[in-house]
Amino acid sequence: MAIISNGTTVASGGKVQGSGESLTRGPIIAPDSLGSYGQLQRTPANTLFAVGDTQGGSNLRWSACGGATSGQPAGTWKLFGRIDNNNGALATSLWMRIS
Repeated sequence: MAIISNGTTVASGGKVQGSGESLTRGPIIAPDSLGSYGQLQRTPANTLFAVGDTQGGSNLRWSACGGATSGQPAGTWKLFGRIDNNNGALATSLWMRIS
């Protein structure tokens, strides 16, 4: 194995060592950007939603696990969980921004 920087071999042979985090971290995706995930609550919360449903950010709020909310995301989001026909924390799930 060789380590090349700007076209110049700076090391060869041996193995690459480092923390798993520095070697496996993918591209950093900013919160509320296309492809990002968010823990969001559907408002109003008294509607059943299934995996794959989509909603505009104007119908969602950033949510804590306990159900407290603040602010709304931009764009359109796809549900990666399930939301029962209940209020509060039970209306919170994982969403991914798709547009």
